[in-house]
Amino acid sequence: MYSGNLTYSYVRFVQLPWLTKGQQEVAGSRQHLSKMTASTLKLSCETVDDNKVVYTSWDDLFANADNIQWLVCDYNNLTTLPESIGKLTQLTHLFCDHNHLTSLPESIGNLSQLQVFHCNHNKLTTVPESIGNLQQLRRISLHNNQITHLPESIGNLQQLTHLCVSLNKLASLPISLGNLSQLESLSIGWNDDLTEFPDQLLKCKKLRSIDYADTPMDIPQPLFQKIKAGM
Repeated sequence: MYSGNLTYSYVRFVQLPWLTKGQQEVAGSRQHLSKMTASTLKLSCETVDDNKVVYTSWDDLFANADNIQWLVCDYNNLTTLPESIGKLTQLTHLFCDHNHLTSLPESIGNLSQLQVFHCNHNKLTTVPESIGNLQQLRRISLHNNQITHLPESIGNLQQLTHLCVSLNKLASLPISLGNLSQLESLSIGWNDDLTEFPDQLLKCKKLRSIDYADTPMDIPQPLFQKIKAGM
């Protein structure tokens, strides 16, 4: 078990029992990590290469919270994230794809330095209001979940440039999306009950791309012309 002070900024979390060899190779190559063997995954913390480590214990990970900037939790069969994840106040990138998460802790709003958050291919039904506290957030990708609504607080994300909520169960979009002055790309396709664009999206002066494939809606003509003119 690693006992010293970490200087690594890139961390991968692996929940035991460890992944199969095939899953390791998929997850490892996906994040440009070296291949991880079963013996590596048995350790609480092990160097993968010069600036990357693997944790299998949340407690050990949080013990080094001040040093972690990237955290990858993909392909872990996780059903929850601990509330204490809010301790990772230096975190800039968080990846939780391909798990079984049904909710996110409110403490995620404490990740004041977070810039990129991916939680694709999970089972989320809601997004916490505290997401609106993440003033450095630039990209959110929540593709392929079961989200039924987005909080109005999402309109507080003044640095957000890319928002992906495709393949969910959204029936409406928050009016506050019009406050996203830096938004460039919006992906809302494959939400079968989504029928209307909020007119407030016309206020997003930098919006240049909207993916609304397989949704029962038509893009408003003024918005279409605005995006076409920016191409």
